[in-house]
Amino acid sequence: MNREANNAFCVSRKLRLNADVSDDVLKKLSAINGVQSVTNGKRSLVVTYDAREVSLEYIERKVSLPYSQSLWQRLRRSLYQFGDRNLADGAKHAPHCCNKISKR
Repeated sequence: MNREANNAFCVSRKLRLNADVSDDVLKKLSAINGVQSVTNGKRSLVVTYDAREVSLEYIERKVSLPYSQSLWQRLRRSLYQFGDRNLADGAKHAPHCCNKISKR
C-alpha cells in the first residue's frame, strides 16, 4: 500500500453529509486499502485516497454515509466517480513510444 500523499493519483474529495459521522465509521474509512487520510468536519467529510487503488464508488459500498441528497451534491459525487474512473484507466494505460525513428 502506497501512503505517499503527493503522487499524481492522490485525490481529495469533500463530501457533504446530513449528519455527523461516528468514530467507528471514520475507523472503517481509514482501514480501507488506498485511503490516505480522513478528516471529519461539521456535516462534511474530506477523504484523501489513491485513485489507482480505490474509488469513491468502492468507498460508498464499504461504508454507509448519510449523504446530502441535494442536486448539487449528487452531481458532484457523480463527477468525482467519473474522475476516479478516468484516473484509474489512465494509470493502467501502457504508453507507446513516440521517439522511434519511422521505418521507410
